[in-house]
Amino acid sequence: MPVRNFVQLSYGIPGILSYFLAFYAMFGVRRFLSRNFVVVYVLMAVFNMLTWLNILFFMKLSNEPFFFFYYEWLIKIPALTNIQSFLSYHFYYAQNISVFLFIIDRFVAIFSVGK
Repeated sequence: MPVRNFVQLSYGIPGILSYFLAFYAMFGVRRFLSRNFVVVYVLMAVFNMLTWLNILFFMKLSNEPFFFFYYEWLIKIPALTNIQSFLSYHFYYAQNISVFLFIIDRFVAIFSVGK
C-alpha cells in the first residue's frame, strides 16, 4: 500500500467515525440547538463523507492491486466513470455551499442575540 493511500485511510476512517459520534451528540442535545444549525451541519457532514468516499474509490485506490476489479468494471461501463467524475465536482461545490450556509447561520445567530 503506497504511503499516500495509508495516510488517506489513517485520517479518513477516524474522521468518518467521528462524524457519527458528532451525530449522536447532536441528537442528544438537539433541543438546545437551532434547527437550522443542525440541518446545515448534518448536510455539511454528509457531503464531506460522500466526497471522501467518492474520491477514495474513484481516484485514490487506482494503484491498489486488490481494487483493480473495480476499475476494470468501470472501463466496461463508461457512464459510471462519468457519474463519478460529475459527483467529484458536484460534491466540491456542495461542500462550499454548505460551509457558506453554515457561516451565514452562525452570523445570523450572533447578530440576533443583541436584538
